[in-house]
Amino acid sequence: GWLVVCEVALIAIELLVLLLGGTEEVHAAYVLISGQYSILFWVVEITLGAIIPVAVLFREKVTPLAQAVASLLILIGIYAMRHIIVLGGQILS
Repeated sequence: GWLVVCEVALIAIELLVLLLGGTEEVHAAYVLISGQYSILFWVVEITLGAIIPVAVLFREKVTPLAQAVASLLILIGIYAMRHIIVLGGQILS
């Protein structure tokens, strides 16, 4: 659970670095936050890949099925992040 929290913190730091960068970096951040990749970012990567797994893993009693579902959601979030990085980099360059 704590590693997912660390991942969310690193994503926040990445966004801050983009927002404090040059013109192209700021544009990339806005595409991610509110542009064509915003749904993939907010819904899949953040909500499904981080928030829901954290909520599941920090419950008092976590069943093996719940752990498996949380793990699967984390993997889906990681895939979304990689998808955004690869396709977003191709579009912005």
